Amino acid sequence: LMLLLAAFVLLWAYRFEPVPGSRTWRLDDLRAGAPVVAGAEWIDQDGKSALRLWVDERHPRVAMRLAIPAIEPSTMLHLGFHLKARGLVQGKEEWHTGRVMIEWHPVDGGAAEMDPIGGIKDYNASDSGSFVAVSASGLSVPALRLEHLGKAGEFTISDLRIHPVRQRMLWSFGGWLLAVGFLGWIYVFIRQWPQYGRGASLSAALVWLAMGYLFALPGPWKNQRPLFSKEFRLGEYSQNEISLKPRVAVPLENGALQRNHQSEEKHSVSDISTAAAQSDSSQHAVPKKTERTTSAGNPSPQSGDVAASGKVLPQQAFFLQVKLLFAKARIFLHVLLLFGPTFVSAWLVGRRPTLWLAILCPITIELAQIGFGYQFDWLDLLDLATDAIGIAAGLCLADWLKTRFRRH
Repeated sequence: LMLLLAAFVLLWAYRFEPVPGSRTWRLDDLRAGAPVVAGAEWIDQDGKSALRLWVDERHPRVAMRLAIPAIEPSTMLHLGFHLKARGLVQGKEEWHTGRVMIEWHPVDGGAAEMDPIGGIKDYNASDSGSFVAVSASGLSVPALRLEHLGKAGEFTISDLRIHPVRQRMLWSFGGWLLAVGFLGWIYVFIRQWPQYGRGASLSAALVWLAMGYLFALPGPWKNQRPLFSKEFRLGEYSQNEISLKPRVAVPLENGALQRNHQSEEKHSVSDISTAAAQSDSSQHAVPKKTERTTSAGNPSPQSGDVAASGKVLPQQAFFLQVKLLFAKARIFLHVLLLFGPTFVSAWLVGRRPTLWLAILCPITIELAQIGFGYQFDWLDLLDLATDAIGIAAGLCLADWLKTRFRRH
């Protein structure tokens, strides 16, 4: 098992590679074609560009799009950036902060996908680390979106790097081989109790393999992070300069700012289940009058001020979406998370192998989260406790039903 886990960590580090002929974009590249937006100011830090956003009575909301010049349509971006807040007071909603998003504009048209990738408030500083943002809309033209929705204060984004990547063939084939390896290990473990048939043992092994795949490795996260490492091993990529248009000044009038504010308030709703569909489709569409194309002839979004996008639900796998939608039912959901597979496995292959695999499952999930860089706190301890309740309930129900069926 340890050899399989080590092989997975190693293979994960080499999962992505640069798109051939692509390069890295930084804030200096995005600055060259950026408009002048009230509440946003370009500054220099250690000889590199940084962007500061602030709010006051004249512009209570700041939202802007930064086009990535000459970028080709893609499905994955390797990203990293640094955020620093100064007195940024959160608004009435928890998402009324400073935030960073990727806009994915599908090449076949339609509304843009809003992909939240960072947020900041108070006097905090945050380094995003290395991660890969993945488009759920397929091949799309990406753009960077920045919003300040707090009551006061400012935040700065710096050290931005953007690079298009793709999955290596090594991962495509190696991932399947590792899945077969994990399935084989679980099957052999269960077969230590030979009283259970091969079909039942294989079925139970598939149940626990699915649990590991959905909730541990690679897990329910849409955007991917290195595992027990700071960076993906991307290899070499081009550093060639690209042709940039001269900087364009587009002053933002007070009326436009007020409209942005009203639009953002209009989309502020308390029901998180409607969050993903709050924005008017017109604010996500590529403006026809200012549309440009990439070298491949696909529409490319333009830099400029935009209406705040309102509440945006992070796009994750189905099970994590359910957890976000029903956050108040977290305890109940975690009981069900382990109750279901434990009951099925115990029905198929009995208590003893199921108990060991059921204990190993939540431990693996928590270790994977730590490996991906997520913090372990008291909520995770609560999750483990509720997982234990689910395991106990699944084992007890399976034993009770088996005993009852034997009597009849």
